[in-house]
Amino acid sequence: VGSEMCIRDSPCFDPENPNVVYYDSCGFAYDHQGHVSIGPKEICRLDLKTGELETIASDPRYDFYKPKVGKNGKLYYLKRPYQGQNYTGSSIKDILMAPFKILRAIFGWLDFFTQRYTGESLKSTSGANPAKARQKSEEELFVEGNLIKAQKTLQQNQNAGEKFAGVIPRNWELVQQSASGEQKVLKKGVLSYALGADDSVYYSNGKYLMSINADQTEQMLVDKLYYCIFQNKVMLVYKDQNEILNCYEIEEEEIVLKVKESKNDDIEKILEDYIQKENLKKL
Repeated sequence: VGSEMCIRDSPCFDPENPNVVYYDSCGFAYDHQGHVSIGPKEICRLDLKTGELETIASDPRYDFYKPKVGKNGKLYYLKRPYQGQNYTGSSIKDILMAPFKILRAIFGWLDFFTQRYTGESLKSTSGANPAKARQKSEEELFVEGNLIKAQKTLQQNQNAGEKFAGVIPRNWELVQQSASGEQKVLKKGVLSYALGADDSVYYSNGKYLMSINADQTEQMLVDKLYYCIFQNKVMLVYKDQNEILNCYEIEEEEIVLKVKESKNDDIEKILEDYIQKENLKKL
């Protein structure tokens, strides 16, 4: 005996019809033994006025998710191969072992970063340390519950002729669907996306921010400074010329006050001057 339910996410309204909402949905099933299974995601359309519910995109082999409707009336969403997700719930043994599993996880996390940045493991091993032989090309990332071999995928995308190759697999696609149901793949290797006011599309491939203009031309967006004020500090984030992400907290009262009182255009100049003065990045 078990139970089923649905998980709904990423709702968006049709800009031409505020009574219509699109969202992605997937089945969620579990039994009395604590076994949990999550099914593939599909795109649904709900008319809030009539209560009519329609499945727009569905295939047991794929996840369809993060729908958005453009001003051109077309539906956009992401598509990737479905990887079955199954989990097992807690038993008495699991509960008793929980503290040891937590300690093991903490040690594993520390060991991972030690190997990642020094090539040395915290574990004592005999013979050659395999961590030293491990190439950076084996770097792995977890993206939305999916394991990705970043450098290997990057190389594959470069081999496919991508000018601005990213680390997201090419079978993660950005799809445009017309009112008649015709599907068109706009871009492969897409992590996330947003729609512009002029029918342009902005997306990330895990390495670069890109835009697809209305005439289908594509360009990389120039890296900018990102900042916010939190607890009387300026939180500053930017990517340098080596494509390394830098994060800083600026506590100097003079700088914080200038940022608070200045306009957006002036703030970027203030922060650029601060970066140069403190020699935070080399040009």
